[in-house]
Amino acid sequence: MTKQQAITVCGSMSFEPEMTALGASLERQGFTVYLPETGDTDTELQGGNIEELKLKKRQYINNHLQNIKASNLVLIANFEKKSTPGYIGANTLMEAAFGYSLAVPVILLNYPGKQNCQLEILSVASNVLSGDISELTSRIARSSQKSPSQGYKRPTSQPPSSFFT
Repeated sequence: MTKQQAITVCGSMSFEPEMTALGASLERQGFTVYLPETGDTDTELQGGNIEELKLKKRQYINNHLQNIKASNLVLIANFEKKSTPGYIGANTLMEAAFGYSLAVPVILLNYPGKQNCQLEILSVASNVLSGDISELTSRIARSSQKSPSQGYKRPTSQPPSSFFT
């Protein structure tokens, strides 16, 4: 890698242990990694005053969206949940769409199984890794060797090209 790459990992908070392990693996390889805040869980946000809960949830969302803004890539850690392979929840779809709107490549760790947002997540994703994180790191290394004019940004009026071309 010629320059430090920043990756934001997104996914359901029920995948927190898996996201932490992914982040540690990527950090060992020299990447800067942003993970969701650990307090952003359904159980922590249950009960209580709805206005207070909305403010707390909004802060979690804002913080993670700032991480995406500071990143070169969004990695969606989508594992099986509720018998759905490659589960994508509402927040994860929102984060992927945000990255897409900023021309930050969105990479899915696993192919999303049949679910309400399958078409949407596949439409904003640049690639799917089939569960193999080593594919991501080797392709980033190859992409880093491109000239500066071949960076990751695309004109906002164009659909994202494959990150791995």
